[in-house]
Amino acid sequence: MILLRPYLIGSRRGSGSGEGGEASQQGLGPTFSPSQSRQIGSNLPARRRSPMRGSSILRDESPSRGRSRSRGRSSISPSPTLPRSQTHTSPPRTPRRRRSRSPNPPYTPFKTRHNNSAKPRECDLTPASHSIMKLAGRYMRVRLATMNGFPSDSEIVAWVKACFRQACNEEGATRRLERFTQDKAYYDYIFHLIKDKVSQIRNDVKTSADTKIIRNYEIDLKATQEEIHTRVEYLLNKSNFLFKNPDTATERFQNQIIFDIARDVWFSGPTKDGVKFSTLFTPIPPAMLALIAAGVHCSLSQWASGSFVKKHFKTDPNAINYGKALEVLTTWKQARPREFKGFQDTLWNALWVASGQMLPREQEESWFDEGEFEPEEEVADLVTNPALGALEALEASEPPLGPVERLKSLKQSLGSLECFKLLSGNFEALQRAEGKL
Repeated sequence: MILLRPYLIGSRRGSGSGEGGEASQQGLGPTFSPSQSRQIGSNLPARRRSPMRGSSILRDESPSRGRSRSRGRSSISPSPTLPRSQTHTSPPRTPRRRRSRSPNPPYTPFKTRHNNSAKPRECDLTPASHSIMKLAGRYMRVRLATMNGFPSDSEIVAWVKACFRQACNEEGATRRLERFTQDKAYYDYIFHLIKDKVSQIRNDVKTSADTKIIRNYEIDLKATQEEIHTRVEYLLNKSNFLFKNPDTATERFQNQIIFDIARDVWFSGPTKDGVKFSTLFTPIPPAMLALIAAGVHCSLSQWASGSFVKKHFKTDPNAINYGKALEVLTTWKQARPREFKGFQDTLWNALWVASGQMLPREQEESWFDEGEFEPEEEVADLVTNPALGALEALEASEPPLGPVERLKSLKQSLGSLECFKLLSGNFEALQRAEGKL
């Protein structure tokens, strides 16, 4: 509260009666009369004040301030100063997780996603499970390429378990393997993710074939529907599309599209399956070649009617075409094993170089032919060094001459100085001439 000084403003005399009124009418100006002092209370609500840090004096009652901000005393009494721990509340700390001293602690139950009907995704897994899942998926892709591209349902179940077990053993994740075998929700989630690799590898093969068949087999899309139908029907007949030259039907399984698809799917870089697991792809497995052949057949059959009709690379009837291609490769291998082995090695070397890798030293191509640089024979020395020719003639003479006679004969035939010049350039000839050899 602030007390006003005694010279408060008076009321101006208006037109009323009295001396003030008369003075104002005479032009003397307004006059002021003193009044008694009174207190003026504030109608504003009390302002909330917080205690100063490290002091028990409130801001409203600080003696160092010459003038208070409020015009009247608040009717609310100041609250006592509280410790900082009570004025600034914080959430309670999470208690530390106590580690189990058991040699086999229980694994964390697998929590399914909120939308259980959604397709499982690898990104929803924990980092540890995702790392194991990624490795198991690669093992599954390798099995499909090197063993069987169209496995049965029972084979898929066995392969999924074997691939995940192999990945866990390699990563040392024994608890994840126990979780896979005991937690049904976790097993179902992982099983679907690994099983999806079957359709993924087939889709990779067919997608690569779809982008290459038009250019590779010279299918004119501007031609009539009947002409396209005739061309595709010829390529599909007796698997002519597998030959290096489909029009002459020569060199089966050596068409350029076989190499291109194998490079795109398995050998396009150092991280691809064909490079990471090179021992399983050396030599090129027949199962991989049969899978490529079935994928190209499926892509070409989309144009069988003369216009494009999309088809999926699923089990039927592509599994039948896969079996036919595998039968051709098996028969070729049994009938001509050396020729088939050479074909596998040649294709693997080309794919290995295409992936950016170096061939082994013994398989690198030389820059010259084997017989291009033959070692110099003695006949060449006879041409360039006449002394050697004369020496050869003396050694072959009958009866044989001794060292002294041979040198004497050479000096007579060539001259002393010329004989020394020629023999000094060839230490072996000089030794022979002196009889030391």
